[in-house]
Amino acid sequence: MHAVPNGRSGDTLPAAMKRNKAPTPPPPIPTLAEFIETCRAAFRLLVDDFGFQEARYSDPYQQFLVRFTKDDRWLDVYGEGYGTIAACRVGCGTRGPLALIWVVNILH
Repeated sequence: MHAVPNGRSGDTLPAAMKRNKAPTPPPPIPTLAEFIETCRAAFRLLVDDFGFQEARYSDPYQQFLVRFTKDDRWLDVYGEGYGTIAACRVGCGTRGPLALIWVVNILH
């Protein structure tokens, strides 16, 4: 028999289920206007401190998208799950999206 962390075999229920709590409800789906305003507020430093501008960008397959540009650099903030979460793509020129792991030096 395998040992389990709490000493009881077969006790694999999450803590919330053990206390009979209802699962956390999913976040509400924002309107497109709410998503855009949230992105503008969160990335305002690009405009204020680094001279980026919000650019019009149209993608028929991605309605929840805000793009910031400066010269040949761009940052896309796009919503997933109808805008309930967001991800970013960074690019330079026509080379396409950059992997952010190569942009940030984690070894100081």
